Amino acid sequence: MRIQLLLPLIILGLTACSKSGDSSPKPLPPTYAIGAQFNSLVDEFYDQAQLRGITLKRNLVVVEVEKFSADLPANTVGVCFYPSSQRQYPYVEVKKDFWDGVSDEARKNLIYHELGHCLLYRDHISDTQFAPIIGRSVPLSIMYPIILMTLPSDISNFYLNHIVAYISELFDTTQLGVIRGYAQNAGSNGFDPDYIPSMGGYSATTDSGDCLHEENE
Repeated sequence: MRIQLLLPLIILGLTACSKSGDSSPKPLPPTYAIGAQFNSLVDEFYDQAQLRGITLKRNLVVVEVEKFSADLPANTVGVCFYPSSQRQYPYVEVKKDFWDGVSDEARKNLIYHELGHCLLYRDHISDTQFAPIIGRSVPLSIMYPIILMTLPSDISNFYLNHIVAYISELFDTTQLGVIRGYAQNAGSNGFDPDYIPSMGGYSATTDSGDCLHEENE
């Protein structure tokens, strides 16, 4: 399932952000907490790390769902605030309206993307590879600046068909080549880096200072 907010031929971008330092207006969360609706996905993220020999300290991240404050871009659906003098824990916010209206697969995609920022300190990965089997380029990482499950169904289905490799790449960037190999499908090395940026879609944003650099609105 992919989520669209469409007028004919218009796709509106929804963004996710990472922010660091004291620039965030978010106050210190009163206590460590994971919103009930996120528990299973956050636990699963920790388990996936453990399976790959990566130990992440439990009780290390706050995840909540709420309506965003006005200072964030209107099309932002998730944001990671890094620890600072204003907050003890990495802090993920997920936009309620988005969360309530998307599939479980899209929710997982967003949470893994934001925890990739907040717990693994991953930046965005913009690499794509032309996939002859579907006739267009596909992103090669969950950390791509567009939420993969909100892209056209042939791309989101490619992601779901190879989700184990995508999750492995999240924890081990050397696995990006494995996904590229799946995309190339029997040796084609066609590469169309301009395709996805011209397509629009629900984009993710990162700018570790002000979170205002938006992709593909």
